[in-house]
Amino acid sequence: GNGRFQLKLDLPIRRPAQTKVEAVYQVLANQIVVEGGVPPFSQVSGRLDISETGVSARELGAQFMGGTATVSFASKSDGAVEFSGQGQGNVAMIRKYYDVPLLDKASGNTPWRGSLRVAKDALNLLVESPLTGVQVALPEPLNKAAAESWPLRMEFSNRGDADFLRRAKAPALPQGGDAFAVTLANRGSAIFMRRKSTSGFELMRGSIGWGESMPPLERPGISIAATVPHIDVERWRAAFSSADASGINSGAGGLSAGNISLTSPSMDFAGRRINDVKLRASPVGTAWGANISSKEMMGNLTWRPEGAGRLVARLKQFTVPEPSPGPVSQDSRSTDTRTGELPTLDIEAESFVLRDLALGKLEFLAIDRKSTRLNSSHT
Repeated sequence: GNGRFQLKLDLPIRRPAQTKVEAVYQVLANQIVVEGGVPPFSQVSGRLDISETGVSARELGAQFMGGTATVSFASKSDGAVEFSGQGQGNVAMIRKYYDVPLLDKASGNTPWRGSLRVAKDALNLLVESPLTGVQVALPEPLNKAAAESWPLRMEFSNRGDADFLRRAKAPALPQGGDAFAVTLANRGSAIFMRRKSTSGFELMRGSIGWGESMPPLERPGISIAATVPHIDVERWRAAFSSADASGINSGAGGLSAGNISLTSPSMDFAGRRINDVKLRASPVGTAWGANISSKEMMGNLTWRPEGAGRLVARLKQFTVPEPSPGPVSQDSRSTDTRTGELPTLDIEAESFVLRDLALGKLEFLAIDRKSTRLNSSHT
């Protein structure tokens, strides 16, 4: 870009090793591009100091990640360049460069501070932010008001021996790939690994821990382990459906979900409250298979997303859950948001209890055909 350049050169003819260079480059609305997936700094203005030992700059003004920023940097004797900066970032711009699942449900601007080290083919980035100003429109526990502070720390690297990858015992990065780790206060943490493609970068695997440790990065897809105060299944299903994610079987760039482990004192589904829940689920093709242990039921579940969906339950024990407390929301009615239909229920239980009455074995089938339910009751 454009700028003004001043140079002072002291070149002893008989002592060239003692050459001294003093130069100043006044940057005027330039751009700084860092290789390796870091967004560019645009509209950069300020002063660069150049000497025989390197280049440095203090508090350059710039536009970065959709907001204003100040940036300083200095070259080091080993050839590396170290940056530091602070400013305001916009969530929509962050989503453009870092394809984090469900980030499209966040909006707003937030302050940040960060540092970056670039050396040959190695790049390490650290960003910290209180996330004040960011709103997250997701069901609990990921719902967040803009005024709340959720201190965030994000580390990014294209080095396979990065500290956060070693701690997670992650597999080797693919050629040209990178990874980033996110820690959110005392709430949760995550690691995502990407591979380079012809169109940029694609998520290849990830691990999310909320209220407990992250699961191992053993398989492609995004694995989740969470211990939360409450789960509303239909609100989460609606959140994924509105993001055009085909239920919860698709992630960024077509990345499928991996194993899911959920523990919660309560879970709402189809307007009913299930208590003391331990759920272990994994994808099977386009369907989901799960094992559930709770106060009301114990056994295996299969969810098939075709049409309005089909829930198949093969249970050792099933007690009809009580209605969810409070008013029933539209999301909690378990209707398909596209057709208005209820999912098919196919339930078999070896032991069936209704209002404290033991009724023996249950075989139950309910199908919604244009809002008319056809039922096959228990035996």
